[in-house]
Amino acid sequence: MALVLFLQREAFQPEQPQILDEHITPESKFTFVDFVPSVIKRSSTAVITTAEVEYHTFRVMVETANLWLQRNVQWEVVNCETVILLYKYNDRGSYYELKPNDSTFYIYGSEKNNVLRALRLWIKKRIEVVDKDVSEICQVINYMDVIPLNKDDGDFSGSKFENLDELIDRVNTTIIKNNGIEGRIITIETLQCEAGIDWKVDPEVSLSSLSTKNIYILRIFYEQGIVDFVPRHISGGGFFRKPKFESLSEVMSRATKWLANNSTLNFKNAQSVDIKLKSLTALDTKTMSYTEHGDYLRIFRIAFTKPFIEPNIDEAGSSSSSIATEPTPIYLASKLFMASKKHETIRDIGLKIEDWANQTLKADSQSNKSDGNETQPVRVLGAETVEVFCKTDDNDKERAVDDTFQYNRFGTKNGYLFMTFRVYFDIGYQGYARISGASRE
Repeated sequence: MALVLFLQREAFQPEQPQILDEHITPESKFTFVDFVPSVIKRSSTAVITTAEVEYHTFRVMVETANLWLQRNVQWEVVNCETVILLYKYNDRGSYYELKPNDSTFYIYGSEKNNVLRALRLWIKKRIEVVDKDVSEICQVINYMDVIPLNKDDGDFSGSKFENLDELIDRVNTTIIKNNGIEGRIITIETLQCEAGIDWKVDPEVSLSSLSTKNIYILRIFYEQGIVDFVPRHISGGGFFRKPKFESLSEVMSRATKWLANNSTLNFKNAQSVDIKLKSLTALDTKTMSYTEHGDYLRIFRIAFTKPFIEPNIDEAGSSSSSIATEPTPIYLASKLFMASKKHETIRDIGLKIEDWANQTLKADSQSNKSDGNETQPVRVLGAETVEVFCKTDDNDKERAVDDTFQYNRFGTKNGYLFMTFRVYFDIGYQGYARISGASRE
């Protein structure tokens, strides 16, 4: 922790991160937004002017930024950077205060200065209109910090660290070993971090003091994505009429078409998620908290990353971009497995899945060999455990599993909770055509 002077307060309360976006107007086309850590802990609750304080970590700033992006889908991140903010002395109050909007600071010769690290997103307004009825795509950013290795832990001169070329080689080796980074790289930032007397650094710490020992690290920002498919409201919803929504099968059918039409995206996983329904006209699928009880709507969520774009440079020096590998569309399908009898266990259902996988993959392989057609084999993409709430323990669960609207889940409306499994797989275009009756134009 660093020692900092702050405004006196009667009783300390943890503060929320600051989001500095007041300057953004409807006319803005390209701008930035800052996410600034605030104090979450201090060493004393007494009325004092100096104390050890702890600020939000940089990870919290990225999480805060993602929430902001979810609420402002009209903005697209162009670049990310870690910026330092400084404090200024307030002569009237005799304390230091953070000045995130000031651009000029007087540096006190030999006096140590505290700096606060914040996240700045450079953003541009999207041209296309987001069709919220079909899906609502927003950017989800993440990052990884790469710290140079000290080749000699016993050396405190600072001369035994990896150089930049060695560090980049290590990063590339790690990325290749892990089959790529989990998203499209937005920014590779060289970040200066203050080190302790042992040359150790903690890039997550927001508040620090300017130091004579510093280490450059690489902070890699990358983009991930989530798209939600929300059941359309069909009818009903009064005091005495249960609202009717699209079935989960219909929602997943829309998701399959969307995924096939966006073949450049790297599919990661699919999931059905219960979102609390506060009204029939407004559903916030991005909310991260709720209280149990009430009505719920089951949405279908696809997580994806964007591919690595390779720059192409011709003989004249002109550059263009292309995707490293030719994408293959995914035609998403699924199969649900559940207990057919009360006494069946999770393991029993698991055996059903194993039998299905063995038969399906074997039959698909034999079919390709016998007919000589080069059809795409079924490819398992993932699976999820799905909770199904029912009034009774009979065949009611067969219907409930496809019903997207759910009354009070743990209330008096339901008497049973069943654990089921849904397996997701790619059936290829031929398989999709057989199921949907689709044909090439």
